[in-house]
Amino acid sequence: MGSLINFPGLQSPSSWVLPSVYTPARIERMGRANEVARRLRALGYRILAEDPIPDDGGPAILQIDVGAAGTRSLQHLGGCAARNTLTGIESTTIDGVRVIWQIAEAS
Repeated sequence: MGSLINFPGLQSPSSWVLPSVYTPARIERMGRANEVARRLRALGYRILAEDPIPDDGGPAILQIDVGAAGTRSLQHLGGCAARNTLTGIESTTIDGVRVIWQIAEAS
């Protein structure tokens, strides 16, 4: 990502990244994502990736590895799960945080 600030004499975006500003709303989103991640780890899930401020402007996203823990707990915590067979992703929302995982392949 290049600089979003227009510096005099700068002809092209610089290669450095602007520091993030931690507003109260951003801190709250990151805290909620961390809380959900801790709950999922306690249930035996492994967090593969986190995006507290996704580009689509939606809620934070946690990508998990279901492993041997299965999906029943996730469906219970989120109330339901949505499956997209085209992308191979299943997802639910837990306390305002999107949780996504790969669909297990049937053997």
